[in-house]
Amino acid sequence: MDLEDLEKGPGNIDRDIPLDWLGQEMKACEYNVEPTRAHTQMTLNASDQGVLMSGSASVRVKTECGKCLAEMYLDLECPLNSFLMPIEARQELDDRDDELTPQDLKRDWYYNDTIVLDELVRDAIMLELPMNPRCSDSCPGIEMQKLDKNKEDYIDPRLAPLASIKLSKE
Repeated sequence: MDLEDLEKGPGNIDRDIPLDWLGQEMKACEYNVEPTRAHTQMTLNASDQGVLMSGSASVRVKTECGKCLAEMYLDLECPLNSFLMPIEARQELDDRDDELTPQDLKRDWYYNDTIVLDELVRDAIMLELPMNPRCSDSCPGIEMQKLDKNKEDYIDPRLAPLASIKLSKE
């Protein structure tokens, strides 16, 4: 979005987020995540010092439960709130001797007269992903398999192939 357009009045964005772009960005996640729906709504208002961005992204992703490995869907509501300032103003902030304020931490930067929101949208979505997704709070987890019919040893089925490896002592 061009800064010149915002000087005429608020800029409204109401559009789908391209799933191929978002899927590529989500490859950095620690587990498999496939976006199936993504939409953003936001308003950008220009001021003397920068641009105030407010809105949200609604995203649906397909993944698997971290406990039982069942396929599941997550519906995420990702807040998009930031104050964007020209990159030139960052030097002034870096030169200050005092500590950063909470308002300083909510600032982002734009270059020249074009505001690119890709990183802000991606980061907001990634921050809403759970560290360890669960299909439900009462998920029983993976059913353990018996290692040997004659013994009471059980193993996680994902590790069963490792149990067949015999190590020799030399």
